[in-house]
Amino acid sequence: MSGGAYNYSGEQIRSVTYEIEAGDWQIDSDYHRRSDLTALRRWLLAHMELVAVAVHAIEWIDSGDWSPGDEVDPIKRVADHGKTFFIEKSRS
Repeated sequence: MSGGAYNYSGEQIRSVTYEIEAGDWQIDSDYHRRSDLTALRRWLLAHMELVAVAVHAIEWIDSGDWSPGDEVDPIKRVADHGKTFFIEKSRS
C-alpha cells in the first residue's frame, strides 16, 4: 500500500495552515500590506505544522509504508510544543 490511509489528512492540515497564513496578509487603507498574524495565531500555525507531521506519520504507518513506532517522535514534538503555550501563558 502507499500512503493515503486517511485521504492524506496531514497535507490537508498543512494546506489550511498555509491558507490561514495567506489570509492574514491584508491591505490597509493606504494600500500597505500588513499582517494580522497575532502571536497566538503564529503559535497555532506552528502547532498545526507539527500536528500535520504527526498525522502524516500515523497515516503512513496505517498504510503499511512505515513501521509502528515511527509516529512516536512526531507526536512527542506536538506534546512538547503544546506545553510551551501553557508555560508562556502562565508567565504573562
